[in-house]
Amino acid sequence: MEGIINIRELAALSHEGADWTEAFRAAVERAHAAGGGMIFVPAGKYPSRSIRLRSRITLYLGSGAEIVFKDDPAEYETLAELAGTENPANCMYCVYAWREEYVSVKGEGVLNGNGAAWWKTVREKRPLEKGRPNLICFQECDHVRVEGVTLSHVSVTMDPEGEPGKPAMMEGLENMQSAGFFIRNARDIVFDHVRFENVKGEAIDMDETVQMNARILRGGGAGM
Repeated sequence: MEGIINIRELAALSHEGADWTEAFRAAVERAHAAGGGMIFVPAGKYPSRSIRLRSRITLYLGSGAEIVFKDDPAEYETLAELAGTENPANCMYCVYAWREEYVSVKGEGVLNGNGAAWWKTVREKRPLEKGRPNLICFQECDHVRVEGVTLSHVSVTMDPEGEPGKPAMMEGLENMQSAGFFIRNARDIVFDHVRFENVKGEAIDMDETVQMNARILRGGGAGM
């Protein structure tokens, strides 16, 4: 890992704090050009659209940091740019990596999927312009770590006012989808001490998911 980029160094790209997408993309590009590095997110709220991570990059959310993803489908690119996707019209994942290795999301902060607005549309049976985004996705990746962070307010699988949807295993050990995360054709994926929350900030027990595959998820309960 070559160095640390504090996302605040790129605040000029944040549209006065209203949208940090360009800042995150610039930080990833800088780290990628250097052969890897850490993008440090200090305490504060960071509205953003999709963040694509690259090989040998760690996204580290410090204590009190919260990346809040936009809830307007019109602001998202679609999955069409990812080869072989089954739902090309869906919104791009909030945090994702595709065909990368040694990617990490760590820290004490929060990835907030802003799911309440998406669920409201579903309950009112209004059509979505684009399918809802998974909060976090690793597709065709090797050596991925998600440690310590909170995955909150997800927009798919987990009803924000109720219990999580039933986890589903797909095609074997390297594929799974539950509680807003999506893994496909990936190897050596570890979720360690990750907390899952609904929109009320209540911890959600993910024991079923943990029991599904201890080789992918480590820990137990809401405080994985």
